[in-house]
Amino acid sequence: MGPRLQKLWVLGTVLYSLLRITVVNTYLVEYGVNPIGFAVIELSASLLLGVASSHVLGALLHRQRPPAGWTILTLASYSASDLYIFASSDRLPVTVKVAIGLTVVLSTTVTVLSVVRRIHRHHNDPTGLLDLSEDNS
Repeated sequence: MGPRLQKLWVLGTVLYSLLRITVVNTYLVEYGVNPIGFAVIELSASLLLGVASSHVLGALLHRQRPPAGWTILTLASYSASDLYIFASSDRLPVTVKVAIGLTVVLSTTVTVLSVVRRIHRHHNDPTGLLDLSEDNS
């Protein structure tokens, strides 16, 4: 993954985290979730997630096994904010827990399918037009 695409990838994860922060501030504060604590963890984790997952994706695009450290950091940073929500609130109703769980499963599924599709297209593009490994600027 080229430097420009990596920066866009990180930016995308941070923008998504701003949406999550807004949702938590709007809906979960009443259940005891500290919005500032969540925002700090979410923004930190999203930066780590963007960098780590771009290394994992870059390795996969080059048909290489992703380094274990980047993979572990990707998984840890992906789940940090959700774990904080569950740990910081003892008043979450079951319906909210289920909604959060379903959101995590859905977003994970969409992300994995999108990445797999992109890698598949990258590996099957005879023209090289979909080559995401180099910065074409």
